[in-house]
Amino acid sequence: MEIKDSPPKIPFATYQVGLKILLKKEDKFLFLIDSSTGFLDLPGGRIDEIEHETQLTEIIAREVNEELGENIKYKLGKPIFQFRR
Repeated sequence: MEIKDSPPKIPFATYQVGLKILLKKEDKFLFLIDSSTGFLDLPGGRIDEIEHETQLTEIIAREVNEELGENIKYKLGKPIFQFRR
Protein backbone atom coordinates (compact mmCIF):
# COMPACT_ATOMS: atom_id res chain seq x y z
CA MET A 1 0.00 0.00 0.00
CA GLU A 2 1.43 3.35 -1.05
CA ILE A 3 1.04 6.36 1.26
CA LYS A 4 0.78 9.73 -0.45
CA ASP A 5 2.57 12.71 1.03
CA SER A 6 0.16 14.84 2.99
CA PRO A 7 0.54 18.58 3.40
CA PRO A 8 2.46 19.67 6.47
CA LYS A 9 0.34 20.17 9.55
CA ILE A 10 0.19 23.69 10.90
CA PRO A 11 0.01 23.78 14.70
CA PHE A 12 -2.39 26.73 14.69
CA ALA A 13 -4.12 29.12 12.31
CA THR A 14 -3.04 32.71 11.88
CA TYR A 15 -5.69 35.42 12.08
CA GLN A 16 -5.46 39.12 11.54
CA VAL A 17 -7.92 41.19 13.55
CA GLY A 18 -8.84 44.65 12.38
CA LEU A 19 -10.72 47.45 14.08
CA LYS A 20 -12.56 50.25 12.30
CA ILE A 21 -14.34 53.31 13.63
CA LEU A 22 -17.36 55.02 12.09
CA LEU A 23 -16.92 58.72 12.79
CA LYS A 24 -20.03 60.92 12.72
CA LYS A 25 -20.32 64.67 13.18
CA GLU A 26 -23.88 65.95 13.21
CA ASP A 27 -25.42 64.22 10.17
CA LYS A 28 -22.16 63.52 8.30
CA PHE A 29 -19.93 60.44 8.34
CA LEU A 30 -16.21 60.26 7.57
CA PHE A 31 -15.11 57.79 4.90
CA LEU A 32 -11.57 57.45 3.60
CA ILE A 33 -10.57 56.53 0.05
CA ASP A 34 -7.96 53.78 -0.23
CA SER A 35 -5.18 55.21 -2.39
CA SER A 36 -4.33 51.85 -3.99
CA THR A 37 -7.85 50.63 -4.80
CA GLY A 38 -10.04 53.74 -4.74
CA PHE A 39 -12.48 51.90 -2.45
CA LEU A 40 -14.16 53.61 0.48
CA ASP A 41 -12.82 52.67 3.89
CA LEU A 42 -13.17 53.61 7.54
CA PRO A 43 -10.35 54.78 9.80
CA GLY A 44 -8.72 51.90 11.67
CA GLY A 45 -6.47 48.97 11.03
CA ARG A 46 -5.06 45.69 12.27
CA ILE A 47 -4.16 44.80 15.81
CA ASP A 48 -0.35 44.54 15.95
CA GLU A 49 1.27 41.29 17.13
CA ILE A 50 2.55 42.95 20.32
CA GLU A 51 -0.92 44.27 21.29
CA HIS A 52 -2.36 41.00 22.67
CA GLU A 53 -3.19 42.53 26.02
CA THR A 54 -3.80 46.12 24.87
CA GLN A 55 -7.29 47.54 25.38
CA LEU A 56 -9.24 47.85 22.12
CA THR A 57 -9.89 51.54 22.83
CA GLU A 58 -6.11 52.14 22.91
CA ILE A 59 -5.65 50.33 19.60
CA ILE A 60 -8.43 52.41 18.00
CA ALA A 61 -6.77 55.58 19.36
CA ARG A 62 -3.42 54.55 17.84
CA GLU A 63 -4.99 53.80 14.47
CA VAL A 64 -7.01 57.05 14.40
CA ASN A 65 -3.88 59.03 15.30
CA GLU A 66 -1.87 57.29 12.55
CA GLU A 67 -4.48 57.94 9.87
CA LEU A 68 -6.07 61.24 10.88
CA GLY A 69 -3.60 62.94 13.23
CA GLU A 70 -3.56 63.57 16.95
CA ASN A 71 -5.95 66.54 16.83
CA ILE A 72 -9.03 64.41 16.05
CA LYS A 73 -11.41 64.28 19.02
CA TYR A 74 -14.02 61.55 19.21
CA LYS A 75 -16.19 59.66 21.66
CA LEU A 76 -16.53 55.89 21.37
CA GLY A 77 -20.01 54.43 21.53
CA LYS A 78 -21.09 50.82 21.56
CA PRO A 79 -20.00 48.51 18.73
CA ILE A 80 -22.36 48.69 15.74
CA PHE A 81 -21.44 45.46 13.95
CA GLN A 82 -18.80 42.82 13.48
CA PHE A 83 -17.99 40.55 10.57
CA ARG A 84 -15.51 37.95 9.49
CA ARG A 85 -14.10 37.48 6.00
